[in-house]
Amino acid sequence: MAVSLARRRRRGANAIEFALILPVYCALMSGIFDYGWMFYYKSAMDSAVAYGCRQGSVVDPGTAEVNMPTVVSTARNGMVTGITQFGATCDTTCTPTATPFGTNPSRGLKCVLTRRWNPLFGFWTSGVTLSSTSVMRLEWQR
Repeated sequence: MAVSLARRRRRGANAIEFALILPVYCALMSGIFDYGWMFYYKSAMDSAVAYGCRQGSVVDPGTAEVNMPTVVSTARNGMVTGITQFGATCDTTCTPTATPFGTNPSRGLKCVLTRRWNPLFGFWTSGVTLSSTSVMRLEWQR
């Protein structure tokens, strides 16, 4: 008989404990989901920048670098293509840039991709601008 009386008293405490812990648990889970989503996008952007910069670095810039605009556009297009291949999207806030630098024989290409990222829930963080950078040496040095 004493066990049944203790069980009846505890029944209400379980509901109160659940009601107190549930908001904390939901807030923690939304933060985990938001940051996981952000790190997923950052990883996709890193891979896309490396992919696009590699595509641009293997294009022959030509004698006196007459084809350098082709190198730059190939790298930019490769970044946009790469981000969709790695599972993210490149919307209107996505800005791919490719900049050649240096002189022969150490000519290189610096690729940068920036994108506005918006969280799933927005409880812990607001939207931020993510940026990824990759630098590669041009394969053709003339």
